[in-house]
Amino acid sequence: MITGVTRGLAGHTERVEMKERKLSTCAILFSREVTNIMKDASPFRGHNGLVRAMVMAIALALSSPQTSGQTGSPMWTALGPYGGYIEAIAIDPTDASTLYVGAEGVAIFKSTDAGASWNKTGLAKPTIYSEIIIDSQTTDHIYATTAQGFYLSTDGGATWTLSNEGLTRTYLTALAVNSANPSTLYAGAWGGVFKSTDGGATWADASSGLGTKFVSALVLNPVSPNIIYAATTEGGVYKSTDSGANWTPVLTGLGDLFVWDLVLDPTRPNTLYAATNSQGVFKTTDGGARWTLAGDGGSTQAFRLAIDPRHPDIVYLGTQGNGVFKTTDGGQTWTEENQGLPFGAMVHALAVDSTTHTVYAGLFQYGLYTSTDGAASWVASNAGLTGHEVSSLILDPDTSAIYAGIRTYGPSIFKSTDGGITWTMTNRGIFYPPVHVLVRHPTDAHVLYCGNSGSIFKTTDGGNSWFPADQGLPRGSAIIYSLAIDPSHPDTLYAGSDRGIWKTTDGAATWSMQGLNENTVYALALPSTSPSTIYAGTERNGVFMSSDEGITWQTVNQGLPDHTTIRALLIDPTDASTIYAGTERNGVYKSTDGGLNWQSANAGLTNLTVYSLLLLPGAPVRLLVGTDRGVFTSTDGGSTWTAMSAGLPGDTRVNALAHDVTTGRIYAGGNNGVFSLP
Repeated sequence: MITGVTRGLAGHTERVEMKERKLSTCAILFSREVTNIMKDASPFRGHNGLVRAMVMAIALALSSPQTSGQTGSPMWTALGPYGGYIEAIAIDPTDASTLYVGAEGVAIFKSTDAGASWNKTGLAKPTIYSEIIIDSQTTDHIYATTAQGFYLSTDGGATWTLSNEGLTRTYLTALAVNSANPSTLYAGAWGGVFKSTDGGATWADASSGLGTKFVSALVLNPVSPNIIYAATTEGGVYKSTDSGANWTPVLTGLGDLFVWDLVLDPTRPNTLYAATNSQGVFKTTDGGARWTLAGDGGSTQAFRLAIDPRHPDIVYLGTQGNGVFKTTDGGQTWTEENQGLPFGAMVHALAVDSTTHTVYAGLFQYGLYTSTDGAASWVASNAGLTGHEVSSLILDPDTSAIYAGIRTYGPSIFKSTDGGITWTMTNRGIFYPPVHVLVRHPTDAHVLYCGNSGSIFKTTDGGNSWFPADQGLPRGSAIIYSLAIDPSHPDTLYAGSDRGIWKTTDGAATWSMQGLNENTVYALALPSTSPSTIYAGTERNGVFMSSDEGITWQTVNQGLPDHTTIRALLIDPTDASTIYAGTERNGVYKSTDGGLNWQSANAGLTNLTVYSLLLLPGAPVRLLVGTDRGVFTSTDGGSTWTAMSAGLPGDTRVNALAHDVTTGRIYAGGNNGVFSLP
């Protein structure tokens, strides 16, 4: 929240002005939050629901994160899109209102109001969050397994420590904690099990009998914690009766099926359920000695399981595309419970609160959904859950529609036609989800191209449907980081990839290699006055230039730091000899002679990585840069810079900037979603 500051003898007038700005800002935030909350969850509909939404909106508006030291600056407003790929959920065993979720590729988020609102914790890494467990004895202690290893927080998620000593495999996939002795932990890996007896400070291999099998789930017998079960994806279920020293398969009736998940009945610890990849749910009542199909198995796409601790005959099943199923009789019968869930929901995490019996479902793409009536109905619980990292932004000049390319795995592209109030996935036909770049045809706003981790896709209907446009490209293996359209011949495009540059002259119907094949090309720029000239920003090799449409290339690095990585390039549309380069950890460099020589333009940008550049016309012309520490602006061609990040969370990395010339609004997209100014 903006805090009023009275400087010197400015007196009453300035205090009043500051209060007015403060109230105006809160009103904007309040209005936005009411809209988002009413849109996000059906419990807020109706008169009483509106009151609840208004109360929550006030809380969210007053707590909106902002960058300090910019009192009175224009405020960025968060627009979403909210949600993400939720693959782990944890509920505080002593406080049902405190939850943690892991959003793949972004962060672990925390809610202190049962999912009504969310904030990032101190763990915000582009990794997979496979499991989160809260220490039942000291609930400020949080454990998380990730694709980078084991993380521990001792302050409720505010800070985290990576603790991998002794781990010979750090891609961790499962976690179990001895509730009677929380210093004893077991971590499943992409290759065996590891054990810690000192709260995760050190680890030792505990895979004897398991070998290097992929362990997808671990559960401990709460009565006899020396008994542990491990689900594997290539050999059914294994059991240890000596605290992980040795493992033996328990496969009778189950075989070596691909098992995604295991849950154990806390009141009858010899009863377990196993979710298999192809035949549904299996059950054992004798500690794994024999397994049988649980009724009809619920769904052949079984993926995640959760058991109601107080009523253990109630088990919830999350599936890969069929939503949620439920049994109330220990698996004899199953019913589909999908009212309110997106069609074809893929459920990657499930949790049941032991006191309120609230059920939480973490979905692929769609974030977190909540049910307070035993899964009979579901509502989205995504306010503040910025689990989608935005890589690129495109505006339709005719309709002001916003397209947001999503770098994290899942939805690919979102579209908003109401200034970011609501968002719709527009990814039909895209089968390589992470999007690194979006570009729009200069004269036909319905034609867009997106560069993905594996291909290039094209739409001719404003994003309603997409099709591969990659003949000649190494489909499935080339990562497309940048795209540029020849402004004079819009059917000619250049694509920068991890394998150099490719070119098409027929609207992306066919592509051919165009050089720099030993370079990763993050940025491309073409001057409108000389389309035969191309600039390419590369990883560790600076800038290359071609003056013959990409037939030959030469380095143009005079004045740039050695081995610098270029993340963004921008040519001044009024002066093609003026070029700006956004670098990795070296701020902005500028050339005024077409790239032949470069000078640092870094006053105020020391050691920053610049991911995006934007020029705003006017008097004076404003240059904006999106960095790993928010947005900065210059009105003197980069000689000096001023922070322009009020309203952005402190960890915001701005990958994309866009300007709506009709409304004057500026958009920023990055690891905290999309923001707008004003």
